[in-house]
Amino acid sequence: MRSAKRQKSAKSAGGGETERREVRSYLVRVDPEGMRQLRILAAELDSTLQNVTIDALNAMLRSHGKPAIVENPRGPRGRPRLS
Repeated sequence: MRSAKRQKSAKSAGGGETERREVRSYLVRVDPEGMRQLRILAAELDSTLQNVTIDALNAMLRSHGKPAIVENPRGPRGRPRLS
């Protein structure tokens, strides 16, 4: 698995930078029907595919007794919790 490392700046309410944090990304290959169902789920939850994926990763961590620490680096935009 190849990962990309980027530094992201968080913006404060006033528009200025507040902190820089590391962001990593990865590619997941999903069959067309699986992707279709994930997009439908995201639409039904009025969410994004990114947020649905983050919630799924956190659910997997919790199910194995790990803390649910995966966060959207862009913030919680329109993010209903699946828990």
